[in-house]
Amino acid sequence: MPLIRRPTWDPLPDPPGLDPATLQEFQVLAAEHMSGVEGASDATGSNAAALFTQATDAEKATDAIGNDLAAGTVELEAMRAEAAADTLIPELQAASEQDAALAQLANEVADSLDPGIALPHW
Repeated sequence: MPLIRRPTWDPLPDPPGLDPATLQEFQVLAAEHMSGVEGASDATGSNAAALFTQATDAEKATDAIGNDLAAGTVELEAMRAEAAADTLIPELQAASEQDAALAQLANEVADSLDPGIALPHW
């Protein structure tokens, strides 16, 4: 019997994009070998989201404390300025001047009524 040569064909081209058969195989193998990883990954993601929310809340609280401190400082300075303006020194000086003027007027009236009567001078 004569030998017949085997035919030679050009190799088949690779399909464009991802091969669905290989992709499905990979997903099945990954599911077999990485059964608990997906749940752990989801839990880690939710924990990270919760931490981010808590960090945002903490930043807001820190900002609120800073705003309160700034407002308190402004209010304290206003209270100090008011306290400096409300001292009794000007009122006491005015009252002393008024008492001296009244005493001088009383002496003048007493001298004009009876020159022999003298009121004590303050």
